[in-house]
Amino acid sequence: MAARTVIIEPETEKFLQEEADRLDRLDDVYRALEWRLARNPSVGEPVPGWNPPRFLVKSLNWQSIPFRLTLLYSFTEEEVFIEFARIEEV
Repeated sequence: MAARTVIIEPETEKFLQEEADRLDRLDDVYRALEWRLARNPSVGEPVPGWNPPRFLVKSLNWQSIPFRLTLLYSFTEEEVFIEFARIEEV
């Protein structure tokens, strides 16, 4: 199956760009999650009570990266829509 197109909400994209100036490797972590979602969006956890369904995916907790990125998204057969991002410093 071909990779889906990933579309990110403008406010979410702006937030990530601003935070990337503050946090090293944020862009790398985001791109890794984006790559994974484009190829297998069912990897995330379903969020109860949403119609159409929404999912959460979190970055792994690595010692060299002092934060965890969580994305809220939905998807179709052709596209992934990233609606929200949260950064937790660990």
